[in-house]
Amino acid sequence: MAKMDFAQVYERFHVGVRRRAEHALGDVHEAEDLAQETFLRMLRRWPTLRHDGALPAWIRRIECNAAVDCLRRRRRLPTPTPAAELVPAPVWAPDEEELLPALVAAIERLPGLLGTTLLLRALDGFTPREISALMRTTPANVKVRLHRARSLLDHSRRTRTPRTRRTCRR
Repeated sequence: MAKMDFAQVYERFHVGVRRRAEHALGDVHEAEDLAQETFLRMLRRWPTLRHDGALPAWIRRIECNAAVDCLRRRRRLPTPTPAAELVPAPVWAPDEEELLPALVAAIERLPGLLGTTLLLRALDGFTPREISALMRTTPANVKVRLHRARSLLDHSRRTRTPRTRRTCRR
């Protein structure tokens, strides 16, 4: 392949790069940004290109790396929350008022810091990271405490609730 200048390469490959980017990302606007990012990366590395026929593979490799970077960034960005979900829901429904004293008593019976951890998460709405800062522990430890607390509550609920047997009447 004869040595081409960057403008010729852009004219020859930009439509394909944009189409593949749109296919990979599923969004026209992000595809335009990705195509632009691909050609910017190519321009930065243009002096290092060997003009021995590897140009299409080189372009696709740069395009692929740019797409992976874009998808990684997309995964790290928080998704926008609809306005209806921003309104806090009531913690206890009116028909569950009679369950509150029993639940508080069950939480108070939890061993160690399990009850405190569960109350901070369920009632106060703290995240595991915030709870870990308050309790001077790791977020992983907070998650373990929450799991244990919920398991113990579920176990105590199952053992204290009388089970009714359904019988078949013929």
